[in-house]
Amino acid sequence: MKRQAFIKALGILPVALLQACKKSFPDTPTIVTGKVIDENNMPVEGVVLEFAGTKPKGLSAISTFRIQVATNKEGIYSLSQVIPNDTSFSEFSPFSYKNSFFFSIQEKYMVLFFKNGTYKEMTDRLPIQREEYGGTVTFNFQIRKR
Repeated sequence: MKRQAFIKALGILPVALLQACKKSFPDTPTIVTGKVIDENNMPVEGVVLEFAGTKPKGLSAISTFRIQVATNKEGIYSLSQVIPNDTSFSEFSPFSYKNSFFFSIQEKYMVLFFKNGTYKEMTDRLPIQREEYGGTVTFNFQIRKR
């Protein structure tokens, strides 16, 4: 009797572990919002921002989602995306890296993001942490001449 219970438990254990390990993301959208200003604290209209997610596939990654939006007259933007469960990494960036404009603007301008009360130069895309999925994340940017 004990042996049968033990064997039955072994059969159920892997299924239970898989269910416990598979953490699904919230069904609510992750909202990324903020403002882009220039060195004179004036809003910048028309800046393209991108929110994207990837999942591993072999030695590379494939896209699970990619959305873009441009800032309005007040320099404000807002993106909303329900993050697919197979997403392993999500990131955010002003200017799409596939857009050559990003590379040309870096020669003449610094792109800074607001963090912990100060602006810091942006050197790479900004990751969005899993614990932020389903909530609102704010990224404010400033574009300054070099």
